[in-house]
Amino acid sequence: MLAIESETARQLSELISRRRQLVEMQTAEKNRRSRSCGKALADIEADIEYLEGSLKQLNQEIQELTQNNTQWIDQVNLLKTTPGIGQVISTTLVSDLP
Repeated sequence: MLAIESETARQLSELISRRRQLVEMQTAEKNRRSRSCGKALADIEADIEYLEGSLKQLNQEIQELTQNNTQWIDQVNLLKTTPGIGQVISTTLVSDLP
C-alpha cells in the first residue's frame, strides 16, 4: 500500500512539474506574440492554443489523481479555505510538501 501511495505521489509531483513547464512556455509565447506578425504570429498563436489544450488536459489528470486519495482531498480542501489559495496552489503544496 505504501509503495502505491509513493508511486502516486511521484506521479503527482511529475504532473505538477510538467504543468509548471507548460505555463512557463505559454507565458514566453504570449510575450513573443506582441512583437510578432505574419507567419511568426500565426505559429505563436498555434503554439499558445496547443499549450492551452495541454494544460487543460494536464489539469484534469492532476485533479483525477488527487481525487483518488482521500487524504489529499482533505488537505487540498483545507488549504483552499485560505483566502487566495485555489486548486492549483493547494494541489502543488500537497504534492511538494511531505
